[in-house]
Amino acid sequence: MSSKIWLAVVLALCLQACAGRPTPLPVGHEQALPFGAIADPVQQPPSRIALDMARVDHLVLSGGGAYGAWNAGLLAGWQQRGNRPQFQVVTGISTGALVATVAFLGPQYDLALKHAYAEQPASAIVGHLNPFGALFGRSAYDSGKLRALIDRFITDAMIDEVAAGHRQGRRLYVGTTNADAGVPVFWDLGAIAASERTDRYHYYRDVLQAASAFPGAFEARYFPVTVAGSTYYQMHHDSAWDLLFLRPFMVEQFQLPPRAQQRVWVVVNHQLLFHRQHPSSGKALANGIQFAYDSNQYRVNESLLRVYRMAAAKGMGFCYAAIPQSYPLDFEPLQFGPENMLPLYRLGVEAGLTGAPWQPHPSRIAPSERMEIKLSCEETS
Repeated sequence: MSSKIWLAVVLALCLQACAGRPTPLPVGHEQALPFGAIADPVQQPPSRIALDMARVDHLVLSGGGAYGAWNAGLLAGWQQRGNRPQFQVVTGISTGALVATVAFLGPQYDLALKHAYAEQPASAIVGHLNPFGALFGRSAYDSGKLRALIDRFITDAMIDEVAAGHRQGRRLYVGTTNADAGVPVFWDLGAIAASERTDRYHYYRDVLQAASAFPGAFEARYFPVTVAGSTYYQMHHDSAWDLLFLRPFMVEQFQLPPRAQQRVWVVVNHQLLFHRQHPSSGKALANGIQFAYDSNQYRVNESLLRVYRMAAAKGMGFCYAAIPQSYPLDFEPLQFGPENMLPLYRLGVEAGLTGAPWQPHPSRIAPSERMEIKLSCEETS
């Protein structure tokens, strides 16, 4: 490539970077949120939804990038086993946010989920790494490819089905980080789908794109927020706070019969390792990567413990499944493609078929710290 072409490329990328971002909210209005978003549900009185049900199941799906092939396979195997329930509440972070819609709707979309998670080439999801985009632009990968996959995978008909489920009292939430305020945000996808907005289909997919936009790798999304008659834009990306979530208000909003049983099913798209087996080389880049990995492990375990303690406090059953430590997980979360994801998908199918992976207590919790879980996993798995 000639020096003139290189110069043109660099100048174009610099102009893109200098173009900046849409106008952010003014200082003092950090609590304002886009339509469909919930920041601090503790301050909001929960809606009361009466359910005449003897059993209520909730599903929590973690983040994990390409490791999400595990939860896609697990759901398919669970269905083949014959006792996968319909979930009253489904929550998802990052890759779990993309799977959450299918998990909410049911097994009729399992084949589409397999196609999206086990059969797509990496070029259909991330394309090639763009160093110039990482340095001068808004993302290291082509975010348009991820958006195109979301547009193909999440159809208008599926969003209409989510709306129908919402009107029946079921709930679907995904999480992002409000990057302008540095706080976690939950999105009520069912409310978005059931709204009268003319752009509800596009907006629904915008939220999914934001929820799966790993900072730096994919471009964040900007959502309009109106304050005092003026429109501003709030930046949202993949959650930097939790790798899985289920907040108290999400289960407290239901009025159930006295003898109703509730269970929380948590699918962790990671291996929950007790400690590292591979000492760092000591080099700067290796140390940085290892720090990010260790921080991620901490977030996974802390998020899992938070859900576990809430379930125990409310007398709910708790069952979680993580990628087995025996599996050779020798690729990174951003290394997409069937060569990595199809074997992991098949592992998930096998685990779902056998019902073997469900555990009632987080693996890193000491026996003395275990809480009473009144409902076992074996009764329904």
